[in-house]
Amino acid sequence: YNTYPPKDYKKWAKICAGIIRHYNYGWANGMELGVEYWEIWNEPEAYGKMWFGDMQQFTEFYAVVAAYLKKEFPECKIGGYGSIGFYQVTNNNEPYLNKEPYLSLIPNMKRLFNYIKQDETKAPLDFFSWHIYSDEPKKYYIHAKAARDLLNEYGFYDTESILDEWNITDFVAMRGLEGASHVAAVMCELQRS
Repeated sequence: YNTYPPKDYKKWAKICAGIIRHYNYGWANGMELGVEYWEIWNEPEAYGKMWFGDMQQFTEFYAVVAAYLKKEFPECKIGGYGSIGFYQVTNNNEPYLNKEPYLSLIPNMKRLFNYIKQDETKAPLDFFSWHIYSDEPKKYYIHAKAARDLLNEYGFYDTESILDEWNITDFVAMRGLEGASHVAAVMCELQRS
């Protein structure tokens, strides 16, 4: 929370490269874990919470960092950006699910996809990560389809779509039978998508 955009994107990328070297290649008394996926950021659309810049700044930031990390570690999968997902954000920054996910935060995603597909950025998008919290399993299918359709629209046919943060919205219920049933139903919907 409360994170401003780094003043020097390349310096931030070099720091991340040190972290990858530490965890994957034993640098600085590190380990050799072989972590394959490296996600750049988390929910930059959560203005004033996760990213205090605008989405154009994030787009430029992502391109610099992703290109640098992919050049240093071509064997790793570099992506992101941990999108809030296919939500509409209200004036007070509270997300609510839009009935038509295609009409939500997609302009932010399109800005990023359009920018990084330009050859001069050399920025990869090995995977696109996104989130959803909903009690309705069918919405997971709808959102997964929206993500895949959008990636395909911009020519990212080989880019993995990864739902990496999700759950039922009632945090007490998720621990019991209702939560277990929800997980099973969501897995079925995601398999279908």
